[in-house]
Order: sequence, then structure tokens, then C-alpha cells
Amino acid sequence: MSSVDVPRLIIAGTASGVGKTTVALAVMAGLKSLGYKIQPFKAGPDYIDTGFHNLALGRISRNLDCRLFDENSLCEVLAHGAVGADIAIVEGVMGLFDGDREGRGSTARLAKLLKAPIILVVDAAGQGQSVAATIYGFTRFEPDIEIAGVILNRLGGAGHYRFIKESLPDSDIILGYLNQDQQLTLAERHLGLVPAGEQASLKNLVNKLGLWARDNLDLEKMSTIAAGARPLNYTPKLFNEHLKKKVKIGVAKDKAFSFYYQDNLDILADLGAELIYFSPLNDANLPPGLDGLYLGGGFPEVFAIELSANLSMRRAVLKTIESGLPTYAECGGLIYRSQEIVNPDGRSFPMCAVLSSSARMGDKLHLGYRQAEALADNILTSRGDKVVGHEFHYSTINRISNGIGRAYKLLGDNQNSNSEGFIGHNLLASYIHLHFASNKSWARSFIESCASSTTHGNVKTVHN
Repeated sequence: MSSVDVPRLIIAGTASGVGKTTVALAVMAGLKSLGYKIQPFKAGPDYIDTGFHNLALGRISRNLDCRLFDENSLCEVLAHGAVGADIAIVEGVMGLFDGDREGRGSTARLAKLLKAPIILVVDAAGQGQSVAATIYGFTRFEPDIEIAGVILNRLGGAGHYRFIKESLPDSDIILGYLNQDQQLTLAERHLGLVPAGEQASLKNLVNKLGLWARDNLDLEKMSTIAAGARPLNYTPKLFNEHLKKKVKIGVAKDKAFSFYYQDNLDILADLGAELIYFSPLNDANLPPGLDGLYLGGGFPEVFAIELSANLSMRRAVLKTIESGLPTYAECGGLIYRSQEIVNPDGRSFPMCAVLSSSARMGDKLHLGYRQAEALADNILTSRGDKVVGHEFHYSTINRISNGIGRAYKLLGDNQNSNSEGFIGHNLLASYIHLHFASNKSWARSFIESCASSTTHGNVKTVHN
């Protein structure tokens, strides 16, 4: 049994869109400027917010998802990520109490499991005494969680702040505010916030937020609140093997492919994978000597012109996968392996054509946790195995390749047992993002597939 006693707190919101990410960045940057080593985390399956955390702190942010992890894994991921940190800060998801009907996946449930105090973000724009009613309700709705402080967002100024504080019976709960300043907002597009890697001015924004936080937020009180979090016990299971490197896995990583759970990569490395990063946007070829490929999610549709123009990389990927190199592709990786991306205006951009299918961008968002059953043995699972993951995309695959099978049968009341994903040529491609902390055997199977393919089939990357 191990324990983690890192000081920690959760930045939660009364609803989606109240400015949790902006406030979390302000708190992180402000505490960092005071000399604290901050480890960021994100509640739930979001990839984009973790990128902002990475930029703000220079430490890799990690996901804590109580729909995908059990309690032991939550504590272990927290402990693994927070090594060397003075404070762990978790940015919440949606509104504090929002999850499924049983409350699973909510920030409140995560706070209970992590025994973490909560700083609540309240959007006070256009409000006065009504803010007091909101705070009153949230602090009393679920007595077994601790809302230790409140930050008011989008205020009109210092006068507005004083007016709201005077309306509160306990004004000490207010830890500061952020102004309603358009220069303190983050750019958005079809899947939410624009990733940090695509915003050249973001570093200046984060610095500005940090300066504002030092002047207008009670950062020292927040550090004291974080220090009050009680220790957590867990049994090490995810990062405990430290095996020697036995396979080389190429990982697509650039502006088009940036959606990876860092702990997935860490688990693969712990099990003996040497991870070699490459760019489908900028590299002419795959790295030599690969035993497997991992093509994560991202925004291939945003960079369709550039990806399509890199013909040598597209050919290398096609030949390599057709040769039987074990390849795991998630969402954006699935789209890249299709024959083409078709934008809403009808323009088509050729991709790798591993799947003779068309990925069409639409206006319907496919969003949510998914449960599925493997229809056949593949590089991660065996037939009949159950998986749980998350999908988040606007595209659909409208044709199926000959000789390519379906990967999963979707389960659940709303899924109508539809099939999902594709398998063939040692390829598993799916819209469902999996987190290996849900089931470490998926990562182990992937590495064994890479090692077996290399050992018995002498399959290596193919170059032009």
C-alpha cells in the first residue's frame, strides 16, 4: 500500500461556460509566480484544457476521470503526476454536480474520491445579490463535499466586487475576482477551445492572468486550503513494472494529432515501449525500425490541406499498415487512415486510404462515454471483451472497406447495438478514445502485438 499526501484543490464551476479554464489558468500561473511547483490535472476526458495547463506551467497535465477509472487508479494517477509538486490543481468539468443520473463523472464525485477541497467559480456578470443565492445553494446542496472558497468571474470592476461581497453573510468565502475583460478570454471553434499549440499569443495571456491573480486573488489562502487535503491510500498497479525496452512505437504528434492521455504513453513506456514521435504534417517519412504505430486524436480536418499535401508520409503510412505493422488509431487517427476527408462545403482532401471510406464533416456532435464489446480478437482486446471510453467528433465514416471488419458492438440503451470501429491488417481504428488506466491489459496487449509481429512476421516500417 502506498499513499499520496500532496496538497490539492479542485477549481469547479456552477455550469459549463462560466470561465473555469480561465480562472484555473490564473490560479496556476499566479501560484507558480509565487514559487510553488504546480501539477495540473483535468477532470474528465478533455484533451484541450490539458494543453493550456501544459503551456501555463511547463508540466504535463493529466486526466482524472471517475467514469473511466476506479478509485485506486484515480489516486495512483494523482500520485504519479504530482511527484515533485507542491500543489496539485484539478480543473473540473461542466457544472460541479453535473454527470450521469447517478452523479458518476461529476466534479463533485471526483472531489469526494480525492478528498479535495473545492474552489467554486461563479459567473457574476449582470448579477448582484443573486450571486449570494447561488453560493448559498451550492455550498449546502451536498454537505459531504467541501466548497472552501469562491472566485467571482466576469465582474464589472472593483465596485461590482464590493457590492456582491457586502450582500453575503459570510464574505470570507470569496477569494477574489476576475474582470469582464475580453482580453482574458480564450478562442473557440467547433470542438470547444482552440488548442494551446495553435495560439501564438497564449503565453502572453497566461502571464497576464498570473499577474492579475497575484493582485486580485488570495493565492496564499488557496495554498492553505490545498494543504488541508487528507492523505490518500492506493495500491500501485499502473506504473509499477519498469520493463526494459523491447518494442519501438511511433506516435504521431503535431498540431493535427495532439490528443493523447499522457498516462497512456507512460503506461506503454512502463511496459517496455520506446516511444518515437513523428509529425504527419511535417515529416517526409516514418521513423525507421518501428514495431507499431499509435495515431491519436486531434484536428486532421483543420489541417486537411497540409496533411493531404504530404504525399510521401501518406504513402508510407499506407504501405506500413498494409504490411501488417500493429497500428492503433483513435478518432483523428481513424480519419487520417480514411480515403478522404470531406468538409461541409463538399471539398475533398485525400488521406492515407488504408480504409477505402470517406470521413465526412457534419454539424452533429457525437459526444459521450461509450461502452462496447469487441467483435473479434484485435491488437488491444479479445473477442467478447468489454471496453469503456469516450468519443467527441463531428465526422462520420460513410463507407466500409472490403476486407475490413468492425471492431466493436456498442452497448447501452441508446446505442441500438450499432457496430463501431474497424479492424484489419493488424489495425484497430475507432472513434472511441480509451484510457489505459481503465484496463492496463489493453496497453500490454498492444505491446505484445508489436513484439509478436516483429519477432514472428519480421514486419518493420516500410519506406518509399
